[in-house]
Amino acid sequence: MRLDLSRVVQRHHFQYHFAIDELLARVRSLLRRPGPLVSSNVKLGNLNIDLQNAVVSREGDEAISLLVKEVALLEFLLKNRGKYFSATELLNRVWASESESTDDAVRQCIVRLRARTSIDRAKNL
Repeated sequence: MRLDLSRVVQRHHFQYHFAIDELLARVRSLLRRPGPLVSSNVKLGNLNIDLQNAVVSREGDEAISLLVKEVALLEFLLKNRGKYFSATELLNRVWASESESTDDAVRQCIVRLRARTSIDRAKNL
């Protein structure tokens, strides 16, 4: 992937004053994010997950209402199934680089996601 930094700098030069180190850090953060899943429909235990439409449902039940960040976290965990991440790693990879969220926000998102999906009972996660 080629990035034309001169266009980025020209476009934002008069609007924002920032250090080149900050710009490079933001670009690196974006490049660390994994690509999309091959399939947007995933079955996990009794959960059906449609990542493209951000819809999660249990077999035979209505859709489960999830916040945007909960869907993003669920998608990241599905893409990295079997891997372990600290709260700080999740914060850096799922939350926007300009976000002022903390590790506690990550933990609360996980608690809400587990409560809404009963994911502790689901297998293979």
